[in-house]
Amino acid sequence: MKISGHVDLCGPDLIEGWLYCDAWDGQPIKLQVFVGSDLLGECVVDRYRNDLQEAGFGDGRCGFSFFVPPALATSDFADTRLRLVDTPVFLLPDEFSTIAHPTDRATGLLSNLDKSVSYADRLRKEAPDSEAGNQPAKHRPSERGLQHTR
Repeated sequence: MKISGHVDLCGPDLIEGWLYCDAWDGQPIKLQVFVGSDLLGECVVDRYRNDLQEAGFGDGRCGFSFFVPPALATSDFADTRLRLVDTPVFLLPDEFSTIAHPTDRATGLLSNLDKSVSYADRLRKEAPDSEAGNQPAKHRPSERGLQHTR
């Protein structure tokens, strides 16, 4: 079983990204959202993303969005972790993730996020001659952002 994924955005209002499992059986995939040691809640991996379908990640329904409760929007999202429910697998932000802070709302950073290039688009641009599953090791999303704990 191969699991790939990426955290695209962390806070202050939204945490979103994608997760793909090549052995997916059609059952909902749930993620627990943590900031530090605090469990904020759960979300389901079921949002359609055309960029992921075009990159070869199944039918593209592997995106997730978690709306951060307003009372928690002041959290430090640099320590965001998403755990695949009932597994020891965590999805972590990496150098390609946008970590937003509550003050970013005032500086205008969040208004530019919808113009950002998706992670799957970046992979295609960095390795245009390769298929999604045959990319050089440094471009394989399954080797960044995922952590197995015991």
